[in-house]
Amino acid sequence: MAGVSRFQHPTNTRTIRVLCTGQVDSTYVLKALKNGADGVLVIGCRLGECHYISGNYHARWKVDLTKKMLKKIGLSPERLEMRFISSAEGNKYTEAVKEFTKKVRVLGSNPLNSDKDSKRMGHALDALISAASGYRTRAIVAKRPRLVEEGNVYKEKIPDKEMEALVNGLIEAEFVREAILTCLKEKTLSCTELAEIIEASSGEVLSHITYLRKKNLIDVDTVKDRTPYYKKL
Repeated sequence: MAGVSRFQHPTNTRTIRVLCTGQVDSTYVLKALKNGADGVLVIGCRLGECHYISGNYHARWKVDLTKKMLKKIGLSPERLEMRFISSAEGNKYTEAVKEFTKKVRVLGSNPLNSDKDSKRMGHALDALISAASGYRTRAIVAKRPRLVEEGNVYKEKIPDKEMEALVNGLIEAEFVREAILTCLKEKTLSCTELAEIIEASSGEVLSHITYLRKKNLIDVDTVKDRTPYYKKL
C-alpha cells in the first residue's frame, strides 16, 4: 500500500519481503548486520490479524531472542526493532521506517564498518550465526510454539519462561563452542587465552573444550610449561 500510495521513505533502506514475519530467522538479522547493515526493522501484521494465525507472535519472540544475542556480543539491541502494522496502513509503514532510520542514525554506523574492534566483533557475529543456525538450536526454536501452546506427547505444556531459559542456555553453549572453533582457526591457544578472548570463565571454556575434543573437532597441539595449547582439526 505504501508503494501504491507513493509514500516516500528514506532511500538508504532496503525492503525485503517475506510471506510472513514468522519466516524471519535470527540468522537473517545477524547476517544482515555482519554484511554491514546499520539496523534491521521487522514489520509484520497487527497482532491477532496474521493470515497464518500466529506467525507474528513467533516473530516477536524470535526478535526478542535475537536482541539478547546482540547484547551478549556488545552490539546494541536497539539496532533491531519490530513493528506491527496493517497492510492498509501505508502511511504508518512509512513513518515507522523514517523513525527507525532516525534512531539508527543516532546510534551511529555499524561497529563492523568503523570500530577498531571490528575484527573481534566480526568473529563474535560469526560464532553467533553458527550457533543460531545449528541443528539443535533450529530444532528447539521450531518446536517451541507446539511445546508451549500444545504440549509434548504427554500433553505437558512447557512454560514460556522455562522454554526461554532452555533456548538461551542452548544458544549460550553453542556460541561458546563456535567461538572456540573460530579462534582456533587462526592459531593455537590455551584455555586461559580462549577465556580472555571469549570473555567467559576458564571453567566454562574448559568444559566446552572437553566436549569439542570428544567430538574430534579440536585437540591438543603442544604443551608449554604444563599448559596445553589447542588446535582445530
